[in-house]
Amino acid sequence: MIATNHLIKKLLFTLFAVFISNSTVAEWDYVGETEKATLFIEYDTIRKKGNMAKMWIMFDYRHEQSPPGLNFLSRRSQVEFDCDEEMIRNLYSSIHSGSMGGGQVLHYGNNPSPEWEPIPPETVGKTLREFACGNPVVTQLTINALARKKATALLPKAPDWESPNWKFYDVKGYKPHFYYDPTTIQKKDHFRKVWSRNSSDSYWDQRTLYEFDCQKEKVKILHYDTAPTALNRTDYDIHIPPLRPGSERMEWVSLRSGLPDSPWYPSDDVKTLFYIICDK
Repeated sequence: MIATNHLIKKLLFTLFAVFISNSTVAEWDYVGETEKATLFIEYDTIRKKGNMAKMWIMFDYRHEQSPPGLNFLSRRSQVEFDCDEEMIRNLYSSIHSGSMGGGQVLHYGNNPSPEWEPIPPETVGKTLREFACGNPVVTQLTINALARKKATALLPKAPDWESPNWKFYDVKGYKPHFYYDPTTIQKKDHFRKVWSRNSSDSYWDQRTLYEFDCQKEKVKILHYDTAPTALNRTDYDIHIPPLRPGSERMEWVSLRSGLPDSPWYPSDDVKTLFYIICDK
């Protein structure tokens, strides 16, 4: 009996670990930013019944949060809305040591007695309600207005693959051609965001949205994708990139020391781009 209970507990833990790990590969949709964090929703999880709606959200914090006994960079929650009464409550939360649900799970659990709270106008909660309840329809104008009110900006839109704005930059000793789009550069304090691209005969054509901390000399990947035309290639010698960057690269990484297990990252092309974008 004891052995059976142990196996059940082990199975439940394994299933939970898989569930949590899925948060790093979920399709998170960008909504906006607050002074402390970037807000995402998992649009496909929206479930509406009558005047009630549920969905999963993610707060990805710019700096480490430090409540008593915990240090975390992201929080994932399932929230519920009373669409008619414009109320919100938190049903479940997990907090993570890394960005975008990555790293170690520090705490998780259901809220045993979630209380309804009113949603003030012109807040993140109001925007979330509009997405979940679908009334009124959230437009880009609505999101932009909220972002401007908090003195932040939306993530720069990915440039077209054939955009004339791609600007070549040289990285000695590297075969791929590297580009960045100056029109996508966003500046806030000592932070910079920019879209980059690399391609060659033996590499897939890739776009990456980087964010740089010019003061602390750090970088993290915000988004990453591959040109649709690359999927039709059958070269045996082609260098196939991962479909998504490892979660560790979606956290802040020092440009000087790199990742402990992958000291080659950030690579020279990323460092060169840092010096260009941060005016070093």
